[in-house]
Amino acid sequence: MKTIRILAYTLILSALFFVPLDRVEIADLEPIQAVWLFQDGEEIILKTDTEDIGKGATVQEALINMKENSSGIIYLDTAQYLLVSQSAQQQIADMQPYLKGSALVCIWNGQGDMSEAVKYADSHKVGGKLKNWKPDSELPSLHYFIKKE
Repeated sequence: MKTIRILAYTLILSALFFVPLDRVEIADLEPIQAVWLFQDGEEIILKTDTEDIGKGATVQEALINMKENSSGIIYLDTAQYLLVSQSAQQQIADMQPYLKGSALVCIWNGQGDMSEAVKYADSHKVGGKLKNWKPDSELPSLHYFIKKE
């Protein structure tokens, strides 16, 4: 009995060496802190603070398009913020499978630099948690002022 168990374990461990794996280089991961979800006509657009953009008829299509066009590996789990335009609020539910529940959601009109908007949101703790979001809930707006020089 002991011999059969040892033989089985040896076969299983040997088989693991032949399983094909896609190696992921940490350097290729995109460190996404925020995702902006907005709508242009019938098209859903996702844009990250790393300047990756995806477009599609649905959130899923836009994410697939973003992953195809990115030079790095898109991993939305790292996003701390979901910035949403007024016109795309109905798409928030479609983003939930791709983001952590702790991601903060707020309305943003897209004016200004996204990285500056994220800094502002981070320092002022703007937004409600995605896991607490309800379709009829009112989202906080992200308003910040751009210094003109």
